[in-house]
Amino acid sequence: MEATFDQGNNNLGRNMVLVLGVVIALIMFIAPKIGNISHATKHHTADDVHSCLEQNGAWKTIQDSTDPDKYINICLFPDKKVGFQVFAKVGDAYEEITSYIADNFKSLDKLMNWISRRGYTEVDPTTLEVIDP
Repeated sequence: MEATFDQGNNNLGRNMVLVLGVVIALIMFIAPKIGNISHATKHHTADDVHSCLEQNGAWKTIQDSTDPDKYINICLFPDKKVGFQVFAKVGDAYEEITSYIADNFKSLDKLMNWISRRGYTEVDPTTLEVIDP
């Protein structure tokens, strides 16, 4: 009696190994991204910028070069991140448009260069009163 080998089962085994490998690769690729989303949601929020501004005040307040009714409060975090609160004049008041944290400025020089390149001008923040969002 001669032993026979079922090619159908062999292909099924190879396909299962291939599918398992793809699933593992996807998990390894996606899992770190999910962790980053959680970190961003938890640590990089408008509330953090508001707290920074309440505790430390604005490091600088700048006026948008393209829209004279738009301003940005800049707050510096201890971990070298920079908080931005963008607000604009609406009627007789100033209302927040958005607040966010940027971690791409590695030094104050780079931040100052960015401000200069954009054509922003520094203004006296005491002349502006932002309405809470």
